[in-house]
Parts: sequence; C-alpha cells; structure tokens
Amino acid sequence: MNQVMICSPITAKQPYRMKSTSTNIYTIEELCFYLTTHLFLIEDDIKDPQLCKWLSLELKENYLSEQLLDLLRKKVSTALFVKSILELSGYSDEAELNYVEDELRKMEQKSPLERKKMRMDKMAQTRRYVAAIRGYEQLLRVHEVQLDEELAGSICHNMGCCYANLFLFENAKKAFSAAYRVSKADKSRELMELSERMQKEERVWKSEGQKILSSKLNLKPEKLPDSEKLKSVLDDLTINCRGMYTREIV
Repeated sequence: MNQVMICSPITAKQPYRMKSTSTNIYTIEELCFYLTTHLFLIEDDIKDPQLCKWLSLELKENYLSEQLLDLLRKKVSTALFVKSILELSGYSDEAELNYVEDELRKMEQKSPLERKKMRMDKMAQTRRYVAAIRGYEQLLRVHEVQLDEELAGSICHNMGCCYANLFLFENAKKAFSAAYRVSKADKSRELMELSERMQKEERVWKSEGQKILSSKLNLKPEKLPDSEKLKSVLDDLTINCRGMYTREIV
C-alpha cells in the first residue's frame, strides 16, 4: 500500500525547469502533478541526474534523490523512473501508478517519430491546437524522408482538424487536401469538401458579432445558420480523441 503524501512545506529557491514546456517546478507536489498531467510530453531526458541533485539540495528529499540516482545507475526505463518518483513520494495510488507505467510503456514501444506524433495528437486532444500544428509542421519538415504514406496522411489530416477547430477553414482545406492526396482516405476528402463549404460561408456565421453586422446590412435571418446545424458541423470537425489515440488516421 502506498504511503499517504503529506504536502511538503519546502519550496525551492531555484526551480527545476522542464525543458519540453519551459515550466518551472518549485515543490515535490508540483513535480508529481506535472508528471501525471503531462505524460504525453515526458521523454527520456526526464532521467536527469540534475533532477536528483535538485530534489536533494532544494527540497531536502535525500532518500528520494538517492533512490532515483540508483535507478539511473541501473539504467531503468523512463516508465519505471517516473513511476518511482510518484510511488516514493506517495503522490499516486496504485491505480494511477499502473496507468502511468502502462501509458509510458506504450510510448516506449513506438519509434521516435511515432512518439513525436503521439505527443502532438495529445496536444490536439487537449485543445492546444496552435502548439499541435507547429509540432505537426516540424514533423513534416524535418522527417519528410522517413514518413510513410499512412503516417504523413495522418499528420496532415490531424493538422486539418486543428485548423478547423480554430475556424481557419482555408488552412484546414489545404491540410485535408494534402492528407487525401497522400492517403486517399475518404474521411479526409469529406472534411476537405466540408472545410471548403465552411470557408465560403464563414463571413456569414463565424461569430455572434456577424449576426449584428448582418442585421445592419439587412441580410435575411434565414441566411444565418441554425445553431444545431452549426453544432453538427463542428462535431464533424472535432477530433475524435479515442480514435486518434488508437489509430494513425482519424
């Protein structure tokens, strides 16, 4: 049975900085919370001797630091290293520990390129669309030679989903078009055509403010979209989280 964690009164004077998100960590609780809520961003560089040193010097977590250094000497997996931080600090219960380990081991079974894409997918699922788009663009630009058709098509398709959720339908259309040219997936073609229609109607219904503007221009009310119809359209454009996480093409 895991020990119950008692919130530490110690706050670091010098924070530990998470490189992937430029996040400063000041307490053991913040470290554990970050690890459990950013699993998709954790990479092998979390196995950092400087993290162990920081835990000892700044937070006086000497036992935890020693145990983690021992794990580093044994060259354990990232999954086990992260699980050990959560377990030894008493932050997570058994169910959460098993979940964390399982998710990280799934990541370890993927190629580096696949892991990067999965991280971008997770960003998209959590509505961090701009960050996801930037990541997808980098994958296409830097790893173009290594991409097979299915993976490239999936990346372009998911970029289109991100753009659509940002109401950038012209960009969405281009992304879905690229996805369809590569993968020939019917879903990409359907969303490409839908994005093109949305682009043409965008000025009419893009925001509530347009309704006010439309009334001043004497546009007939029936030209404005029905709210339920709009919801249906957006539902079609919204990323299917479960599908994206388990399949390459949404």
